[in-house]
Amino acid sequence: MKTSTTGINLIKEFENNRLFVYADSNGYPTVGWGHLLTDQRKYTPDTKLSDENSKYELKKAGLSNTSSITKDQADKLLKSDISTVEGLVNDKNKEYYNKMNQNQFDALVSLTFNIPKALKSDDMKKLLECSMTYSDYGAPMSNAQLKEMAERVTKAFTWTLAGGKRSKGLVNRRNKEMDLFCKGLKYSYNKISY
Repeated sequence: MKTSTTGINLIKEFENNRLFVYADSNGYPTVGWGHLLTDQRKYTPDTKLSDENSKYELKKAGLSNTSSITKDQADKLLKSDISTVEGLVNDKNKEYYNKMNQNQFDALVSLTFNIPKALKSDDMKKLLECSMTYSDYGAPMSNAQLKEMAERVTKAFTWTLAGGKRSKGLVNRRNKEMDLFCKGLKYSYNKISY
């Protein structure tokens, strides 16, 4: 499967396109649409890097000899990063019946783009191995099953910490991803509060 325009727009909504190098919420140098340059060096979280540090990080990554990149470079990095994440989500889809619909796939690409380890979590495994997760589950769902599915979805998407603190931006992102994951299905999710 490939990420739809809806999925790409969801990623862009929360990543923002920064042509300068900045330290993400964990302090790692990042550029463009959330492209991690390296996880080997840390800076002060949520800050723009100095021109000198920006040039160093971009040159080390083979992207630029200046302190910023172009919009075209940022878009190419996003496309490459999404392609990598699609491979991970497609592998997971194959592992669990090849039954994801486009919305589920897009939601998981957005989540994995932001938090790669989320796809490997026990809570995600419990969600994806459950036959009720998929649109071809034909039997009516009881109230207990609907509640169970809402809890499974919410647990699988509860990745809201940045730098050890709950992030309003991540809460909003997870709620939108869960909304997309459940769109058109019999069950919903429990909205995460900030």
